[in-house]
Amino acid sequence: MYDYETILFVGIINLSFFLFEIFFLFVHRKINLYHPVVIYLIYHFLGYVIRPITLGIFNVPTIWNYIGFIPNQDDLYFSCFITNIALVALIQGPIIFFNRNFFRRIYPKYKPIRIKYKNQYFLIFLFLFTLSLISMYFSYFSGGTDKLLTYNRVTDESGGQRLEGTSGYFTGLADFGKPLILLQFIAGGERNIWTILIFIAFVLVRFWVGSQRSSFVLLILTIALFILYKQDSLQIKIHLKKILGVAFIGYLLILVFDFIGSDRFVFRKLFSGEIDLASALDSYNNSRGADLPFNDFQEFDVSTAYYSKVIKFAGFSYGSQFLRLLIWPIPRQLWPDKPVVTNIINPLDYGNFKYLSLSLNVDLYSVLGIGSLILGMFIIGCLLNYLFEKANKTKNISFYCLYWTFITFTPNLYRDGIVVPIYFILLSLVPIFACIKFGGISIKEKN
Repeated sequence: MYDYETILFVGIINLSFFLFEIFFLFVHRKINLYHPVVIYLIYHFLGYVIRPITLGIFNVPTIWNYIGFIPNQDDLYFSCFITNIALVALIQGPIIFFNRNFFRRIYPKYKPIRIKYKNQYFLIFLFLFTLSLISMYFSYFSGGTDKLLTYNRVTDESGGQRLEGTSGYFTGLADFGKPLILLQFIAGGERNIWTILIFIAFVLVRFWVGSQRSSFVLLILTIALFILYKQDSLQIKIHLKKILGVAFIGYLLILVFDFIGSDRFVFRKLFSGEIDLASALDSYNNSRGADLPFNDFQEFDVSTAYYSKVIKFAGFSYGSQFLRLLIWPIPRQLWPDKPVVTNIINPLDYGNFKYLSLSLNVDLYSVLGIGSLILGMFIIGCLLNYLFEKANKTKNISFYCLYWTFITFTPNLYRDGIVVPIYFILLSLVPIFACIKFGGISIKEKN
């Protein structure tokens, strides 16, 4: 049915470009392991290298069946071209244009954090975390154990989704827990027993919820990267064992992410005793097959279909999808018929793209084609390096926390495009900046 030979060849081409950039960054530039561009490389490897190779070798099921799309050779090669143009533009673009030391290793400076008003910090932290728990309860728990969400999810004709009977401002409070825990680690709380207990409890609750799997995955990833950064800044040598340890944690996170994706109620069933772990793992293995644990990294499939089935016939979006940033904050009480999405292209007119994540590559290419893709990836490459270097030099605690909040949502940026991560970054900065203000948090000056 599908041209698996060509798909495998495309995967090998993608692998070649990927290995070149890996050699360039790690051997030639000796880039830091916790640089945000490394997160993109991991994402690119899973979605655009491993995925087509897995398809080509094992002939595993593809999302094309769901979309209603059969790619020809031209579609596959064009997707390959776009994928590697994006990779090169992100990494080589800033270096070629500015002719400077982009993506080189830096030697991080340790930033001890001072909390001037500890009682006030504790109270505001407790207040905001309680708000998060209340929102989480009413959004996910009060509807019963057989529902992922308390409120009904409505999907409009364009595929946009919203919740009925609540406000995004209220459900958004449920996401305050993640940045608050991150702030605790930034402030040196990784050795504090209460921080550890809150962190473990938060992860277990998110396991049980099943919805928004990225809430705990991205938090754990960011904390692991922050600890690497901190140890490097303290001149604690990062041995191969630690690198492999972080890689193993990353693999476990992907496994858990995929495990929950196969059955959003799996941890509820485990906690209630409805099923045992052996049965859950057996069901997971049967549902995912040879593709586990990378079943959710189908960027190659979705991108190829979108380029050839949507943009080819619908034309470009001209950036209309970004207008959502202006419309999203407007309460629906003031604008009852507010659109969920603002893109002038409706992908559902060309295939079943419902519930599918469109990658950063698709988001940028859909604006004006190759030109917008290259310019967009170039700008993002510059931004990633600027934030990384600036965060290392800054004495401003707000910017320092902004950087680590940004790191938390870089996987969302790569996987979902530009709009969603900007929303979550801004939302996450609210509790962080409140704690900084009321707690008098600052970076200690060196004696």
